[in-house]
Amino acid sequence: MFKLSSESLRLARIAVSFLYSFEGGLLLVVLPWSRLWDHNGLVMHYGALRWLATSTVARGAVSGIGAALILDGLCEFVSWAFPGRGPKEQGR
Repeated sequence: MFKLSSESLRLARIAVSFLYSFEGGLLLVVLPWSRLWDHNGLVMHYGALRWLATSTVARGAVSGIGAALILDGLCEFVSWAFPGRGPKEQGR
């Protein structure tokens, strides 16, 4: 059976976490401003939900969450690339 070292597992976890955060964040930043968001059949049948989905405030909030996810992924990557320099290691 194939056995991974603990360091390999740690790097794989960091890579998956980074990719998940970065990809999800990128989708949340871009998707609210796309045509797919405007022509969503599930939301557009309900007046209040349609109003909320097309609101620039709601779009901005979703994009802000996406930006936070991208930043989280980048922080995860930096903590891996430069060990001992992340906020967790500095006691923050």
